[in-house]
Amino acid sequence: MSTTIHKFTLLLATILLACPPGHAAEQDNWYLAWEKSISSSHGVAYYEDNSTGIGQIYQLNGQSETGKISVYDLNGSLDRHITIASTRRFTYDLCLDAEGNIYVSEIFAVTCLANDGTFKWRKGKSTSVSSYGSSGSGNGEFYWVWGITLGPDENLYVADKSNHRVQVLDKNGTFIKKFGENGTAPGQLSNPYDLIFLPDGRLIVGDESYLNYFDSNGTFITRTNSS
Repeated sequence: MSTTIHKFTLLLATILLACPPGHAAEQDNWYLAWEKSISSSHGVAYYEDNSTGIGQIYQLNGQSETGKISVYDLNGSLDRHITIASTRRFTYDLCLDAEGNIYVSEIFAVTCLANDGTFKWRKGKSTSVSSYGSSGSGNGEFYWVWGITLGPDENLYVADKSNHRVQVLDKNGTFIKKFGENGTAPGQLSNPYDLIFLPDGRLIVGDESYLNYFDSNGTFITRTNSS
């Protein structure tokens, strides 16, 4: 069995439409079976460990310096909490790779943790293990990071909201490329909030007005508005 990683985002409906009816129903039944009280939460991700076959839910729980990642089993029982480095601010989303490494989007940074919570790296302007940094518009700098996802190429795709673009990093945090610019014309972005890949390799970026479709190289394909 290959490792399965599902990222729940604002585009959840799109993904469910792409799944077989039985799979979607299973997710609905699981979700309705329990509920938890979580403070100031945004991101949620599902990770299944290939070595054990055990799936767990990773939930961003709180956004301030006391925020953490809460890990639950599929019955809703809390397994553990993970501290998000030593300083963090306004965490919005997270995803996991096949090895269980956790990637968290923050206000000015992307942070990587090992699955046990060990700090690995933080990317952004003036960032470090002890600093969440500051806003920036250069390559590998961010201003209000929101959605984050892993692409089919195993690179990280980051919705750099207030810079109106998508940035791409490798799994070591090295900047690869960027695409998008501020505007409302096709191919431009206005405050992109979240993003996810479809099974055919297309990337969907949700901004204030559109679902924007790009190929994996960042080339604009089409867009669909709310109507």
